[in-house]
Amino acid sequence: DGSAAPFVDILSQAGVKVLGKKRKYLKFKKRIRVEWGDKWVELIPSRFLKFTCHIDFDNKHVSEQKAFFNVSPKVFKNEIAKARTFGFKEEVESLWQMGLARGGSLDNAVVVGDEGIINSEGLRYEDEFVRHKTLDLIGDISLLGYRFYGHVRAYKSGHQLNNLLARTLLESTAYYTITEIEEDYKQAGYESIVLEPQGAV
Repeated sequence: DGSAAPFVDILSQAGVKVLGKKRKYLKFKKRIRVEWGDKWVELIPSRFLKFTCHIDFDNKHVSEQKAFFNVSPKVFKNEIAKARTFGFKEEVESLWQMGLARGGSLDNAVVVGDEGIINSEGLRYEDEFVRHKTLDLIGDISLLGYRFYGHVRAYKSGHQLNNLLARTLLESTAYYTITEIEEDYKQAGYESIVLEPQGAV
């Protein structure tokens, strides 16, 4: 449906198996930032896992939105995972004319037209756009292959810039060390990863 909710739901049904082993985490030594024009994304050392995402579109129905999350399994499933990808009607129609995005529809994306949201059910969150960009950011940074604690901040970023941050980080151990942490999975919230019913919020 254009969000991560179906995947979280499937994983929830499969359940969690505790392995009783330590996990490898990245421990950051200093701030790292990449920029592209007026767009940027950075990672700052922190004792917590936090994401701040700021978007600014030249469209009155999306415009400027900012979101901050202290990310945990519960916050991810209820506040971030259900946010759908989005696009603009004129861009979608242009892609269709070029034979691209053939699978794109109102069933798997929020489409914004001149008069507003075209999807009959509307938005799941008032700020669903920036929440989905936060979901993108979490997914892209997860490709690091390690868990970590840190504050990821982004302004007008996208997949390409997020990926650049991850690649730049891994190019030099000047930014991080690898440590092992024994997790308390119940305290982390993994024992109850069950999506709440979807609907407008």
